[in-house]
Amino acid sequence: MIRVIIFVLFLVLLPLPSAIMRKMRDKRRARWEPHGNLKKAKADYICDLPFGGNLCATYSRMREVGSGGEGNIIGSLLLVWYCMNQIDILEEKYGGAVIYLRPANPNMPKGEASLYSMLMMAADLDGILRKGNLHKLARKRHSSISSWIVKYRLDGSRQLDDMGAYEVALVKSNVSFGLHTRTGKRRQLSRKGQELTIRLLGFKRYLEDFTVINDREVREADMWKWYLVFAQLFGFADRLAKQFKRMDPAFFLRPDAKTTDILAVTSICNSFGDSMYNGYLYGVNVGDRSYLYRRRGRYSSAYRAR
Repeated sequence: MIRVIIFVLFLVLLPLPSAIMRKMRDKRRARWEPHGNLKKAKADYICDLPFGGNLCATYSRMREVGSGGEGNIIGSLLLVWYCMNQIDILEEKYGGAVIYLRPANPNMPKGEASLYSMLMMAADLDGILRKGNLHKLARKRHSSISSWIVKYRLDGSRQLDDMGAYEVALVKSNVSFGLHTRTGKRRQLSRKGQELTIRLLGFKRYLEDFTVINDREVREADMWKWYLVFAQLFGFADRLAKQFKRMDPAFFLRPDAKTTDILAVTSICNSFGDSMYNGYLYGVNVGDRSYLYRRRGRYSSAYRAR
């Protein structure tokens, strides 16, 4: 009888340690991942640029909440440079578009200057950048691009720190099934950081539902350019450009180089950004050049067998 009782108690208490560990893990996640709840929050419409128009900080925060992408930030920076006359988009004689890169501005931020120097390496001697050359450069220098992505995101994180978006707090965690308590420090999102993130999500929702707002204020403030820059980061700049042009076609047909063919400009910047990022991914995935040669030999032999 005693053996039966011991066996029953063993079966009852067997899942208890794993249940305790799961509960402790869930508490840590709920405490140190406050942005997980913010992703599902339905924020009100916000028309102001997030983080004071700081694109680097916005990109860093978007990546932390699991949105945005490296190809999007490259396209966004191309749009920024286009609006600031740092680059221009030209049409080739036999079709297609290229980007003309002017000499780098010495006042350009360090993160942007690093990416711009890589674009200059892919361009011709006359400053003409073609999408194919950009793709090839990204394949060969994928390690440099990977380093730039990490540094640019860290720059944005440091700028968020300067804004007070993060704080360091003391935390206590139970170890050895709750028998001991360990105290440590952890970096977490502050209350101000949560408010800024909610405003970021509200601005994103505002751009997604742009058809319901008054376009007159945007045109008078000349804000549509920067709305497109952030929409490119969010991944729907082409759709927003169509809405801009549909709401007031005459405004975007003025004899102004920065408002003509808004759809084409947005699409080209997006295409060049995706081309660079896809080349980077190709270089990372292939890695060893000999591996690529083996793949080519295998495909060519399979093709000859047909």
